[in-house]
Amino acid sequence: MSRAYIWLFVGLLLIVVPAKIWIHFATMDTVSGVVVQDKERIVTGTGAAQESKYLIFTDRETFENTDSLLAMKFNSSDLYGSLKEGTTCDFTVTGWRVPLLSWYRNILSASCS
Repeated sequence: MSRAYIWLFVGLLLIVVPAKIWIHFATMDTVSGVVVQDKERIVTGTGAAQESKYLIFTDRETFENTDSLLAMKFNSSDLYGSLKEGTTCDFTVTGWRVPLLSWYRNILSASCS
């Protein structure tokens, strides 16, 4: 690999990583009083390349529930199991909802009654 490619890689790394960290913390928000209407597990890929994420449908918007290294969140399955249809919750979320790219705000924590 030539030096130009190495410098390009390092330069992109120095831009992308801080940007990802900034976006994570800059978009953190609390959404209060949402009612869980439905939830679903979405699986993509096959075999070892299989990935899954959880979607939480509420009366306001659809959220994603995935693990997050930046938030040190590794309990997506437990959180998914604790959410019950018809309950009212307060979510701490991060990210943006971009319908064109099928991006959802990620639930970092939930408090439900």
